[in-house]
Amino acid sequence: GFTLALDFPRRHDTRALILRLYDIVLEYGGRIYLAKDACLSADHLDAMYSDVGRFKAVLHRVDPDGRLQSDMSRRLNLSGR
Repeated sequence: GFTLALDFPRRHDTRALILRLYDIVLEYGGRIYLAKDACLSADHLDAMYSDVGRFKAVLHRVDPDGRLQSDMSRRLNLSGR
């Protein structure tokens, strides 16, 4: 595979550009590197990572009360709460 890193200035239209790029990534079967991303939605995550349900199940098993959360895990709805 290939990896491409892009940095954008924060402008009024940057988020719309990033969302368009996510759609292109999905179209070609790519995935976002989660540790480097700050905008991905839970819907895009589910579409890019077909086995994310398995990860969510393990997370729920080891942390049933949802105490181990971060801003990213809440944004991506990893706990399902």
